[in-house]
Amino acid sequence: MPVSTQPYPTSLIFSTHRYSRVPGGAPALCPNGAELMRQLHSVARQDGDSIFREKGAIMISYGAINLWKLEQADLGEHYRWANNDNLRRLMGGPANPRSYPDVEVWYRALLSDQTREMYSVKTSAARLVGWIHLYSVDTIAGSAEVALLIDEEEWGKGYGHDALTAMARYAFEDLRLHRLGAEILAINLPSINLFQRVGFQKEGLKRESYYTRGRFLDTECYGLLSTEFKAAAARSGSTGEQSEDLK
Repeated sequence: MPVSTQPYPTSLIFSTHRYSRVPGGAPALCPNGAELMRQLHSVARQDGDSIFREKGAIMISYGAINLWKLEQADLGEHYRWANNDNLRRLMGGPANPRSYPDVEVWYRALLSDQTREMYSVKTSAARLVGWIHLYSVDTIAGSAEVALLIDEEEWGKGYGHDALTAMARYAFEDLRLHRLGAEILAINLPSINLFQRVGFQKEGLKRESYYTRGRFLDTECYGLLSTEFKAAAARSGSTGEQSEDLK
């Protein structure tokens, strides 16, 4: 389920690759650090996430997913998602295709930007199923924007709900933010329904703000306050409850 319109303007990356392993389960020798990270990531996918869990790489957990800080080994999937025409149009992404070097440039810029945090959405077996982006973080105003994408093959499994809930908890409880915002194309009804289920309220409309396939589309603006999120959690009686995602 693709959600929100923001992080794609300098987008992302590729399909799962498997790498050889030497006897004993260790990754094969590789020519550079980036290749090593890809091989280690492949091992984690095959053996579970214990390798990276022991190093504290899993930062945020909720329900069926873990949010890992984006690593270079994940860029391949971002490249694939950025060039998926259906996802791009639902996300409000740019019309021009993205190359892998484009993605690497975007990744390097992300690492030095203190107003943005990008996380990989992974299952308990460390399988990458999407990403979630916290951006325009303003610690003085206590606000940030959020965008989310779940791979098309993973829709309907609850991953979008769990990832968005995990990010909201992190933003409100750990970063002490007060407000989260999101912008979603009006045609993207599954994403709108998902955000509303987590508690986001519609706050406005950007009329005909995105152009694709010969027509202009509206963008809907949503917001969630920390007080609203905490009140909803108190009513549910649990912040660890998992819900089904919408297709």
